[in-house]
Amino acid sequence: MDLKTTNTSLTIIRVFKASPEELWQMWTDAKEIEKWHRPNNTDFTTSSEADAKVGGSYKISMKSKDGAETAFGNSKS
Repeated sequence: MDLKTTNTSLTIIRVFKASPEELWQMWTDAKEIEKWHRPNNTDFTTSSEADAKVGGSYKISMKSKDGAETAFGNSKS
């Protein structure tokens, strides 16, 4: 994995054995996000909302016995 940072952005480059359509579905469908956005499926639960369009927003919450964390944001128009 290559990682590049600046003061205003983060770029991560990964190669996946999946079609572009499959990756789009995994990154934009709330139920798909909930399947992969956690370290494991025994100690963590994830809930998410995703509106994959210009001006849309996302919210991903991950909970464990030690607490909860939420990431959220929106896309630029």
